[in-house]
Amino acid sequence: MLKEKLKQLRSANNLTQEELALKCGISLQSIKRYENEHKSNITLETLEKLAHALNTDLYFFTSTHQEVKDTVMVPYFRDIKVGTSNSPEDKDKMTFLPLSKSFLRLSGRNPTRL
Repeated sequence: MLKEKLKQLRSANNLTQEELALKCGISLQSIKRYENEHKSNITLETLEKLAHALNTDLYFFTSTHQEVKDTVMVPYFRDIKVGTSNSPEDKDKMTFLPLSKSFLRLSGRNPTRL
């Protein structure tokens, strides 16, 4: 469901509802409604804004093949340059990739240590 996925991504990005609203230009009331209602009318444009602000893509919000509880958000950088550090300014360049915990376990990784 959208509300669980939205809460999970917001938490993974260490954002409050207020910060997310400011970052994507959506009202705080709308963010609260999306996170609390079982069904909410949301436009594709709004989903795109949320996906961009939360460093993911539309597929994460629209896919139903995977339970949110079995998903962990793995941070990665799209562009890595030699001689630069992972400073707080680089956080905006960070993207999160949703991966299945069971997939990570099968590949020998502990999903709680990412």
